[in-house]
Amino acid sequence: MTARLMQSDVWLACCSHSREIQQIRQITPHAPLMICSQMEEEAQIVKMLDAGADDYIFFTCGKQELHARLHGHARRYRGRQTSSCEAPRQIGPFLALESKDQRIRLQCAKRSVIVRGQIVHLTPIECALLFILMREGGKVLSHQSLLHAVWGEAYHGEVDYIRVYLHTLRLKLEEDPKHPSYLETITGVGYRFSQLCIPTTFHGEASHSEIVGENRT
Repeated sequence: MTARLMQSDVWLACCSHSREIQQIRQITPHAPLMICSQMEEEAQIVKMLDAGADDYIFFTCGKQELHARLHGHARRYRGRQTSSCEAPRQIGPFLALESKDQRIRLQCAKRSVIVRGQIVHLTPIECALLFILMREGGKVLSHQSLLHAVWGEAYHGEVDYIRVYLHTLRLKLEEDPKHPSYLETITGVGYRFSQLCIPTTFHGEASHSEIVGENRT
């Protein structure tokens, strides 16, 4: 059973298999998804969160706690729809970031990415998260720094948010999402975009080599 609550902002599902999470995510890839289950084993909770759930509660959860969790997810979801659009504006006069191998080009103004010659559209949060990772290409960014940069200073322990959006980004960017070559997981620390990235433009005013030369001078 899956119910859409809080004016479509939060989904609540009673299920016990990761494939059911994946099916729900095909319908609602970005809205908060809470799982309600009688299974309290840690391995089960981790499996469901890894599959794309944002939260996991037990059938024994009280009504007040359930309402508080629902309202909390709805409030944060609405807030980040606005705040997540701000990060790419920090790029300054450049409108794009390009990976060193020139196969990934993030177009911030258009909220899209060119992946091996194909245009792929991004959600506001996907765009903000990818921008932060590419801007700091080659550097390991902690969970905390990514949460603060994309979702805001009020976010501290919502590591699953990053996990969910990294999963969708890998599906869009990687040739083999299960073995990513760009969006790397640094276990216990955070994430890294594996290559250095070059600020550039996306209308062809300056070539990749010209921008590299400008940066060196």
